[in-house]
Amino acid sequence: MKQKKADRFSGFKATFRVLFTLYATVILFFLLHRLLQLFLHADQVNGDNRRYLLFGFFNRGLLFDTVTATYLLIMPSLLIITVYLRGRSSRLLHIITTGFLLLALCLALAVSLTDIPFYSYYHARINFSVLSWTDDLPLMMEAVFGNVLYVVVLLVFILLLLICGRFITGWTRRQLKAVEAQHETGILKKIAWTAVLLFLLFLGLRGDVDPSGTPLQVKHVFESPSPFVNQLAINPVFNFLRTYKDFNVDYLEDSVAVRNVRQYLGIRAGYQSPVARDIVFKDPPDRKNVVLILMESLHTGRMRRFGNTGNLTPVLDSLANHGLIFENAYTAGIHTYNGVFSSLFSLPALMQNKPTLSSESSGQAYAGLSNVLKKEGYSTVFFLTGSRDFDNFSGVFPYNGIDMMVDEKHYPPGSVLNNWGVGDHTMFRYSHKVLDSLDALHRPFLAVYMTVSTHTPYTVPEDIPFKPTAKNDCDRSYQYADWALGEFMEQAARSKWFHHTLFVLIADHGQVFKPLYDLTLSYHHTPLIFYCPETIQASVEQKLSLQIDVFPTIMGMLRIPYRNNTLGIDLMRESRPFAYFSADRKLGVLNQQYYLIIDQGGHESLYRYRAHSLLNEIDRHPVLADSMKTYAFSMLQTMQFMLRKRLTGL
Repeated sequence: MKQKKADRFSGFKATFRVLFTLYATVILFFLLHRLLQLFLHADQVNGDNRRYLLFGFFNRGLLFDTVTATYLLIMPSLLIITVYLRGRSSRLLHIITTGFLLLALCLALAVSLTDIPFYSYYHARINFSVLSWTDDLPLMMEAVFGNVLYVVVLLVFILLLLICGRFITGWTRRQLKAVEAQHETGILKKIAWTAVLLFLLFLGLRGDVDPSGTPLQVKHVFESPSPFVNQLAINPVFNFLRTYKDFNVDYLEDSVAVRNVRQYLGIRAGYQSPVARDIVFKDPPDRKNVVLILMESLHTGRMRRFGNTGNLTPVLDSLANHGLIFENAYTAGIHTYNGVFSSLFSLPALMQNKPTLSSESSGQAYAGLSNVLKKEGYSTVFFLTGSRDFDNFSGVFPYNGIDMMVDEKHYPPGSVLNNWGVGDHTMFRYSHKVLDSLDALHRPFLAVYMTVSTHTPYTVPEDIPFKPTAKNDCDRSYQYADWALGEFMEQAARSKWFHHTLFVLIADHGQVFKPLYDLTLSYHHTPLIFYCPETIQASVEQKLSLQIDVFPTIMGMLRIPYRNNTLGIDLMRESRPFAYFSADRKLGVLNQQYYLIIDQGGHESLYRYRAHSLLNEIDRHPVLADSMKTYAFSMLQTMQFMLRKRLTGL
């Protein structure tokens, strides 16, 4: 009797066993990946969040892994169920099933392994922004093979793919034959058990047994007060696949967003562009030269004046002490293209948008610093350590007011240091003869620098008199970059053009440093320094400041009348209630006390960031949170509207 019962369900049991083995293997792989991330970032685990680790692993994490495994295995699962229903397999079914399994394996391995260095660098799970370098494959390959961690990840990926691929080919054939060998009778019974299997797959896709609830989304991971545990629980493949679409800002109607921005900025109607306004000054123009230096990955945590005890940036600290520093300044995004674009053109970083390559933004002219000053008779030059083709700079800047681009091809032969080009000191040294030649034309110049030495892989040149003393490569790179800046400023001080030049320093973006929140502030908090000994007295400003405010503030210091068709403000004459910035799929908004984080998945949190609090107070202050959210999204949506209507020009 028992034997008959066992035979009666043998086909279903064999099918279920195969499917269970597949799912358990994939989920185990994701669990091991999560354990590796925990091991690599154990310093982020403390007494406050340690008790939530099990929740992150086996509640949220297991749910996300289950949903991801179901999506990855849905096609091979359906094919195996087909074999069960038909009662026989075929060579074609074996090939197709094996192909889908290998595709799922390749995707899971590639994304999960890439997530390891991605999280270390951005403090965020991998998303589609990782593909932003695919437009420049040679540079991407140089970056990969120039970093030991990336090489290790790549080799592990290839090795695992070969081993698992060979195993899967034989395993699939054996399992399909095992399912085929079970002889069940009764098509209705097979259909009934197939319905059970399909229902289990349906539950796996939803991640929820409640049919009235919504399918599992990223916002459901934010169940713990610990940002690290929340990040750890997210499945990397799940997060990567959900971010493949371009992000469209549609929080408000466009007309409402534009009306809000005009009110925030005090703009009256008068031009086709909704934000264009004429700026005039009572005093006559002061047509100084402008030197804008974008420092790679410079956040406030590297400077002594903000609490760093390593004496990494004595030159920057000195410039801040003798110039005007805005201590509450924030970069627009987390990528170099965000920093360069926003500093020059005073437009914020749209989430998951690469402005130098986007079809909407890359083909437009902008009413920014380079175009306006060129119109005013300035010579303009952009200095890079590497290739001008990086991030399509060569395709955007020449028709946006940049007369000359100096890149790695211009520097002395043999001076290229790594895949990012020459060292900062080489770029700075070479630039002096260029600036001297521009000064000889008897007209002012705009010089923009993009440093790179504080970007991984950290490489300090050996053929220089300066020897860093820091203990790790990262800190040594900051010491070197600061020394190179100091050498540039010393030589500039001996030039004829020095005393009628305004120097402006800001980061392109920051860096992960003592992360506390899901959207780490160190990736945006940057020093903003204006230095001109002849006209700027040493002072400190605490007002909220943005990277997009650099251009209008420079114009205010030069007192050159112009039309401001940007979302930036003159920090010497205006203020803003909130600062805002984005990191691919996340938006951060803050005032002097509270920090609002909005994830594209729908989760929102509000923290007292000055007190380093991890208590989410979103429910305590809904009016404040709504005001912050409306302000930021109005700004982003207005920019999006201007791009689509091509209203960004002069």
